[in-house]
Amino acid sequence: MLPPAAREYSGLNRSAGFSPSDWMVRQIEPLDFQHILEIGFGTGRLLEEVGNHLRVGFLAGIDDSAQMLQEASRRNQRLIENGLMELQTGSIHELAYPKFYFHTIYGHNVHFLWKEPLFVFLRLAGLLRSGGRLVMLFEPRWATTQPECQPQAELIRSQLAEAGLIHIRISSYLAGEYPLLSATAIKP
Repeated sequence: MLPPAAREYSGLNRSAGFSPSDWMVRQIEPLDFQHILEIGFGTGRLLEEVGNHLRVGFLAGIDDSAQMLQEASRRNQRLIENGLMELQTGSIHELAYPKFYFHTIYGHNVHFLWKEPLFVFLRLAGLLRSGGRLVMLFEPRWATTQPECQPQAELIRSQLAEAGLIHIRISSYLAGEYPLLSATAIKP
């Protein structure tokens, strides 16, 4: 029998007719009228995918690179001009949004870079509404099997739990050479 945490894995599902970016958007579950934040938006490709699912709502992003801000702004110019998106450079600690503002906060391959992930998860949890979702997407390029992914998944699970988040679910998807994983948690 699998340990309790491992039972929540969806397994390394092979491509089910959708791309890795489609799978990531499915994990984020953007809905109209939501306020959504991406941490570390890079070139803005995933922001664009998420933004394409919103007719109304608000999508914010923060990245510490001015070059990435330029690229993401260029890629998402239409969404920015329509008032659906706002991008900024800086750190998570510089976000000027009020507490309980976001329905969903997500990041892709960013938590590996944080010196104090627990502190960051606590900050992000404070920005979530009650019932809001924190979705951390990551690609452990050193792993090709579920057992190889499990230590990193368990680490992020424990950090999310320590930050006071609940109903933590780990999902995985294998569309190419490397698995994609998501850790989704809810703010009580």
